[in-house]
Amino acid sequence: MKMKLLAASAALAFAPTFANAAIDLNASDTVSFNLSGVIEEYCVMEVVDDNAGVLQLENSVLNNFGSVKVWCNNGTGFADVNVTSANSGKLVGGTYGEEITYSFRFHENDHPLTTSANDYLIHRAGKPHILLTQTSNIVTEIWTKKNAAGTHTLTELAAAPPIKQLYLQTEDVMATTVADTYADVLTLKIGPVGSL
Repeated sequence: MKMKLLAASAALAFAPTFANAAIDLNASDTVSFNLSGVIEEYCVMEVVDDNAGVLQLENSVLNNFGSVKVWCNNGTGFADVNVTSANSGKLVGGTYGEEITYSFRFHENDHPLTTSANDYLIHRAGKPHILLTQTSNIVTEIWTKKNAAGTHTLTELAAAPPIKQLYLQTEDVMATTVADTYADVLTLKIGPVGSL
């Protein structure tokens, strides 16, 4: 008898409950739901060309060391890029540890904030090159659309995204610079404006 009572109690404990099971016969014939969801902003970058292994280190030689495709889903046409150098903007010799300072350029084409088609944008009114002396070096508001008119859809841009050229230029190579193999690791990260 005790076992039967326990079983009955367990059945009652797990039985589904139906609040207000009966419908209100005076309810409306129409109901509505406010539907809402969020697609988060994101950006992606992909290497197109990598020429970083064949740099010319003579002073003032401009090296196009690579290029990247860029794309964002935010529809604004802009993104930020964080540039980080493992050696704080210096190429370091593998044998003797000598250092060569270099400057970096993120090449922009058809940007609405530039004054001519030949401008190289780093910041809105920035310099053609920057020294990578900080932990984070933000290239602000790069142009992620194909042209200043912004006539391309995000789907079209994903199929043929803008390509950005990357440059570095050595600053202090002299005749007395020690012969060695000099290297650094440059890391670029793209994100929506203000997110990095």
